[in-house]
Amino acid sequence: MPHWAGALTRYEQQLKVRIVDADYDPVLGLLTVSGLPQQTYHPGEVL
Repeated sequence: MPHWAGALTRYEQQLKVRIVDADYDPVLGLLTVSGLPQQTYHPGEVL
């Protein structure tokens, strides 16, 4: 994940991973990432 996406995540202490609020499709992959309007993800963008 790029450095700018860090603000869109939260750290899960027990799992020791960063979690992103997003829609995911098993076929299409990452679709929509929720977060700050100026930091948006566009489908097809490589993170």
